[in-house]
Amino acid sequence: ACLLLAAAGIGGHWLYFTPTAAISIDVNPSLELEVNRFDRVIGVEGYNADGQALADQVDVNHLNYHQAVEEILSSEAVAALLASDGVVPITVTGSDTTQCHRILSGVERETADQPNIHCHGANHDQVAQAHEHGLSYGKYQAYLELRALDPDLTPEAVADMTMREIRDLLQALSGQDPDRGQGGQGEGHHGLASGGHGYGK
Repeated sequence: ACLLLAAAGIGGHWLYFTPTAAISIDVNPSLELEVNRFDRVIGVEGYNADGQALADQVDVNHLNYHQAVEEILSSEAVAALLASDGVVPITVTGSDTTQCHRILSGVERETADQPNIHCHGANHDQVAQAHEHGLSYGKYQAYLELRALDPDLTPEAVADMTMREIRDLLQALSGQDPDRGQGGQGEGHHGLASGGHGYGK
């Protein structure tokens, strides 16, 4: 009986602390929330200095992802950037397709009244490529757009730029408004990143 209880405890711990989805949030603070199968945040990782500072500042571990996203968007750093026309891509990815669709739909509903927030889905391969370059997914997608126009641009140069600065640079390089262009993260208020809802692929 004791062994069964111990096994159940170990199994429960493993289930709770295994991430099944991730939410990437980018303004200039770039961070990623790891979410378990119960929709609880079990880890926060910053992908630049501002992102790490924000990750250290907010206490969102074990909160439902709804509460965690709300807490981050209402934090002083992010709220100030949104108030000054900052652009915020939010990307959902993970191994559980059903959960990822549910999370993405939930985040879309919660941010529907904020036109500068753009929500997307992405697959594992896309996110893994971003992490290999030391960037969150949102910043990496923006970097790819910029690199197509300026092959000398490095991931390090993009890491500490705000998303608005990246959008403005894209406009300067292309002569078009990236928030109104086709594809990319500025496609409408909510949309799909390149690859659509390719979760788990």
